[in-house]
This record gives sequence, C-alpha cells and structure tokens, in this order.
Amino acid sequence: MRLFLPPSAFDHSVRTAIIEGADFHHLVNVMRMREGEEIVLLDGDGRAFSALLDTPGKRFALVRITGESPTLSEPSLYVAVAQAVGKGDKLEQVIQHGTEVGASEFIPLVTERTTFRLSAVAGEEKRERWQRVAKGAAEQCGRCRVPGVRAAFPFSGLLALAA
Repeated sequence: MRLFLPPSAFDHSVRTAIIEGADFHHLVNVMRMREGEEIVLLDGDGRAFSALLDTPGKRFALVRITGESPTLSEPSLYVAVAQAVGKGDKLEQVIQHGTEVGASEFIPLVTERTTFRLSAVAGEEKRERWQRVAKGAAEQCGRCRVPGVRAAFPFSGLLALAA
C-alpha cells in the first residue's frame, strides 16, 4: 500500500510518521492493515519511505520508517491538462486517467456552454474533491508526486495563463 502524506506528518529525527484523517480511515478500516504490516509513504516531493505500521490508535496511526524506498521517475515533460467541466463525474475521470499517464497539472475550465456554476465555497469543495481523486490515482499507479488541480476558471483566464 502507498500513501501520500503531508510534510508535517513526518518526523525524520525519530524516523516516524503519523497517519490521520481520511488516510487513517482508509488504512485501518478499508484496507484493514494491522500492526507490523509494511506500507510505503510518499512525501509528495519525489521521495518514498518503507515503513511498518507500529501503533494504530482510534484516530491516528504511528508508523516507523525503516528506510528509503526506490521510486519511479516522473515524466520529464510538464503536461497541463485544461478541460471544460462537464456533467457528472466526467472531469474526475479525466483527472484519474490523466494522472495515470503522467499529467502534471489539471485546469478545470468554465466555458460559454458549461453548466458548472458554483459559489466560491462550493467551487473550493469541488476542487478539493478533484485533488483527492488525483491523490488516489497517483497512489494507485505508483507516481511519486500528486498532480495539482487548480480552481475552475474561465477560458479567457487560460489564454492569459498560456501567455
């Protein structure tokens, strides 16, 4: 099992990390991992660490880092995928499959014919959901970095960004 953790979760001085929140739930309740099982932790900056599940608690798990783990290299070409937001989960599929083939960033677009119209708060929640999809796809396919997902913005903004 591979997990991306934020840098704040690592304590390299004592070679441990803490897994909490949705990652903890997935590790303990979905995957049913137990003490002593091995996982690979990724820091999002291209480094991977072998670790053993040490102490699963009620809300967090402590893992003991046993060493660095080899990683696959990221694509040398930076690819940003700009995609109009469609109905349903179509953009989630684009993010998932784009991550699997090496995309570096996703830019959701609101175009003239897009039906996607959300408030700033709902739009940020949607962006966070898309970012979780990218994280899950990166963990699943063995990437060592999670592609970024920008907030949705108009097509004219894409033209300005490209300049």
